[in-house]
Amino acid sequence: MAPAARNNFGIAACFTLGLVSNGASVEEIAEEAGYSHGAVYSNFDGKAGLFLAVFEDYMAERAQELAATQADLDADAPLEARARALAGRFGSRSAALREAVSRYIAGYQEESGVTLSMSPDDLALVLRALGIGLAVEALVSPDAVRPDLYGDFVEQLVGFQRGRST
Repeated sequence: MAPAARNNFGIAACFTLGLVSNGASVEEIAEEAGYSHGAVYSNFDGKAGLFLAVFEDYMAERAQELAATQADLDADAPLEARARALAGRFGSRSAALREAVSRYIAGYQEESGVTLSMSPDDLALVLRALGIGLAVEALVSPDAVRPDLYGDFVEQLVGFQRGRST
């Protein structure tokens, strides 16, 4: 799949990730997105790889949006002005995103039979806060935060949790 097609698949997959939390197979997700399941497996490491790729793309876009909220501010703008610019852009979406991530985690927990030591709501809040923190860090020190750092962390966290539950 060419990079543009891979990106288009990621966009289509964003709209079908609800299928993941409902236990849909890779074949069902690919069909819903308009691709063959072979296209998924040749570009992603299964359903988890697809989710992580879409999520990493999403987080990279949010980091760019964060940077855009600050672009019109003077370099010496006070922190309060910077925070207001961020809140104006993201405040309304934050709760909805946390709820969506919480539903995904709850679905994963149910599907996999894994018992988490934190509630899905708490874990979603921590993951969201971590993502925001990394985005802010990327604004302050762009070279310090790899684009795939957040996705790598989530993958490692899931791996640790799987290890604990076996």
